Amino acid sequence: MSGYITNPIACLLKFRLEHKLEESIKIVIASNSMFPSLRRGDTAFIVSSQNYEVGDIIAYAHWEKSITVHRIIRITNNLIYTKGDNNSAEDNYYLTENDIIGKVKVKEDV
Repeated sequence: MSGYITNPIACLLKFRLEHKLEESIKIVIASNSMFPSLRRGDTAFIVSSQNYEVGDIIAYAHWEKSITVHRIIRITNNLIYTKGDNNSAEDNYYLTENDIIGKVKVKEDV
């Protein structure tokens, strides 16, 4: 994947966070890929971040979907690998920080 975000919705969300137009952006989780951490229909928030670590749940632009929410499982040579908590295998692509919109928090974490 890697590179700059080309999905217009994801670009707008990242811009609004980075330029402090919003402190957080409310989203509704669309699948159970992050179960049990997040369930389909849960409300969560994307918040801006400058640092990403293994274990963080992030929102990022995906070329086949508008936005994906998964957990960082590995960072190697500035390449970020992700996986849904409820998925049996890690995602078959990598990200860079440019692909990431922000960290995902549940209401009580914001």
